[in-house]
Amino acid sequence: MSRIDPDRLALIALGEEATADELAHLQEDEATAQELADLRRAVLVGRSTLTVGDLESPPERVWDRIAAEVGVPAVSAPDAVANPVEVEVDPVLVADMSPPVDDVSPAAPAASDAPVASDADADADADADAAASASDAPAHAVSASDVAARTASDTSGSDAPAPVDALDDDARPARGVPRWTKLMFALAASIAAVLAIVGVTSVLRPAPTELAAAALDAFPNHPGAYGTAVVVEDPDGERLITVELDADEAGTDAYREVWLITADASAIVSLGELEGDEGTFTIPDDIDIDEFVLVDISEEPLDGDPTHSGDSIVRGELESV
Repeated sequence: MSRIDPDRLALIALGEEATADELAHLQEDEATAQELADLRRAVLVGRSTLTVGDLESPPERVWDRIAAEVGVPAVSAPDAVANPVEVEVDPVLVADMSPPVDDVSPAAPAASDAPVASDADADADADADAAASASDAPAHAVSASDVAARTASDTSGSDAPAPVDALDDDARPARGVPRWTKLMFALAASIAAVLAIVGVTSVLRPAPTELAAAALDAFPNHPGAYGTAVVVEDPDGERLITVELDADEAGTDAYREVWLITADASAIVSLGELEGDEGTFTIPDDIDIDEFVLVDISEEPLDGDPTHSGDSIVRGELESV
């Protein structure tokens, strides 16, 4: 099949399902497959910024390098916002971004450069040319008198533009920007917009409020183990508890589970399995952390029993902050 259209390739990178023919082409065409991989990485970068925190301000040397690159006086980041610098735009660069232009045929040689012939030779050549024109000229040919009249009318004004050939080669508009380049510009602009939105959201959204914290001490069967627990409430009212555990790895036939327990151990609720050394869990709305004050991390066998095994690794009491 023919090469996959760049617009279609971008849609596939964004998650649209590829057709069977497109998948076959991607397997055969390494260049197209690499383009798709690059686009998917760009999409991944853009989407991964949705969870970032406050954006860092770049150091002054970054602004200095940018100013040196674009040829403007170096200013600090705040000054660049309060006092924007006017930058002169190169017209040749603007021309490079213009749509393609049609080819223009070379102009006829100047009269001063044409060879001089005698009147007799000119009359003979004119008769021969007239005969050839009568039989070979296309139906849409324009007479020399019409061309002369149009040229005179187009150039009679004092502001008439110079002939196309009078322009230097370097000053002529280049062909339009390739479609692929425009697509990459659009994708980069989309990522920049996402970063801007994330930055504004991070500034405007209030930070979570810390409610309680606990130090988790080891049980005799797990000497040297230690952990921490922190309870926060986000702006939406949801309560989250983050636990960290420093202990030996669980056995291959066991896993770790996080619990909240009342002070007198009369009630217990599981928050979920702890994968790795750190985890964040949602505290159910009907759980009062003033009653369920104990945070417990246990080692549970893979026996299908949902109750606490009795093998606690660490435990500690929440204290209000």
